[in-house]
Amino acid sequence: MEFLSAKALNIAVGVAVSLTITSAVLFTLNQITLIYKDVYGTDVSIKKQFMEYSMYQDTVMTGLEMYNTAKKYKNSATLTVKSGGAIINTTAWINAYNGTDRNYTSRLYDVSNSMDNDGKVTIQFIGR
Repeated sequence: MEFLSAKALNIAVGVAVSLTITSAVLFTLNQITLIYKDVYGTDVSIKKQFMEYSMYQDTVMTGLEMYNTAKKYKNSATLTVKSGGAIINTTAWINAYNGTDRNYTSRLYDVSNSMDNDGKVTIQFIGR
């Protein structure tokens, strides 16, 4: 009888150890999956964000397009629109300009964009 109880105890301990190891492996795989999803989501988000601004890279736009860009990204914390070094995506600049001066709106600008290490994008309009 003692032999059977020792064997049953060994089987129970083996099952408990197997369950513990299996649970640990599954928990670790779940954590790795969650971390990967966060990293992938962040990577895709950054790519989408930069692709949105790629239309401004090495193009020529009018003053009206510059005004519309400043208006679109008004007071953005992650994006700066500049013209001649001055930040123009502010409420004050947009209200002062209001997009009605024909000489200004038809003027052409070379446009480029850049992203700094913090992920902040700058769209630069340089008058021709």
